[in-house]
Amino acid sequence: MFSIAQCSLIIFGICILLFVTERLPMATTAILGCVLMVLFGIAPFEAVFGQFASSSVILVISMMIVGQAMFETGAAQLIGGCIMRLSGGSERRILLVSLVLCALVSAFMSNVATLAIFISVLNNLSAKEGKIDRRNLMMPIAMASVVGGACTLIGSAPQITAQGVLEETAGRGFDFFDYAPMGAILVLALVLYVMIIGYPMGKRIWSRQENEDMEGGAGCDGPAVFVDKRKMGIVFTIFIIMGILFFLEPFPIAVVGASAALACIITGCISQKKALSGVCWSSVGKLAGCLGIMQAVNKSGGGQLIGDLFFNLIGKDVPPYLLFASMVVLVIALSEFLTNSTALLIVLPMAISVCPGLGLNIYAFAMGITLGSSVALATPLSCTPLTMVTGYGYGFKDFVRYSLPFDIVAGILIISLVPVFYPLYL
Repeated sequence: MFSIAQCSLIIFGICILLFVTERLPMATTAILGCVLMVLFGIAPFEAVFGQFASSSVILVISMMIVGQAMFETGAAQLIGGCIMRLSGGSERRILLVSLVLCALVSAFMSNVATLAIFISVLNNLSAKEGKIDRRNLMMPIAMASVVGGACTLIGSAPQITAQGVLEETAGRGFDFFDYAPMGAILVLALVLYVMIIGYPMGKRIWSRQENEDMEGGAGCDGPAVFVDKRKMGIVFTIFIIMGILFFLEPFPIAVVGASAALACIITGCISQKKALSGVCWSSVGKLAGCLGIMQAVNKSGGGQLIGDLFFNLIGKDVPPYLLFASMVVLVIALSEFLTNSTALLIVLPMAISVCPGLGLNIYAFAMGITLGSSVALATPLSCTPLTMVTGYGYGFKDFVRYSLPFDIVAGILIISLVPVFYPLYL
């Protein structure tokens, strides 16, 4: 008989197979996985389906509504006009400008919130400019929001998660800009990769596919929007206040996002009907379902089972550099399927437990593991921003083909350069 932990990994493997083969829509597969986890007693209903009301899901819905409000009031068009002027109207230059801006903003604000705004802006640009294909923009911009978020302590969930673990176990965490040197290198690597390799490769991939499976989104189509300067000013004010609160974090970011969405409706910047129509519910279902599956795997001990298997394979008497490289590779591989924060919580405690006895620097391992979890971009399961753009004509295998080469490059950079900034030995 299989243990509960083993059963959770079997169900998880079935879901991965369905994701890869695309026999069912991704949202259907994700919710099916949740149902199976409950039916087979892997985790209770509250733990699995409670993720449908998680902070990540609430934040994504809220930011989609804010993005729709920016489109309805003309704010997205104004930002899009600025990007068009900076780029000269070229799709490739639009991508370059958007990559840099998105990565920069994501370093200081939630990457989910940042991406939601850029999705709205780029949707509007593609609607106005027939020569712009959203598929050439959305996936790389989502990648930029993730990698840009790795530049500071608050940019994305893995850093915040690692900070909590380090403060509890090692007594202190990282400072705000400790991630910046490596984060900037990774952002530069991403920009070069997308512009030199990713963009032409993406055009070849999308040119062989139909454009029919794209889902709607803010500013995709429909008549031109009447610009209301008063409402536009209100939306910009809401957005600025939201950004400040995201940065200061006096309240949970999901509460800040929900408050901003409600403010857009209450002030009349957008009607409730249009706010709800601006939410891509398929993406929300994918996100919530994947979070539920990961919660079940984590609660059942599936993650610990993976960790035990890792040490059984490599042993504990390995050279420090090989141990460091192995843990970075492991967290990248796990993050592709378990979400980056979950993978981090599996691998980082392993490093913390073995480093003191070997005289190794916990913070070097923590930096490498945290960054590794943040650059896993080859599947839409790894993080919320990638899940958000699955409705723009991308299949599961498209993420693998487009992003896996960058994952490999990023992993090599982390393994090679983190020990330069943080020596492995104390």
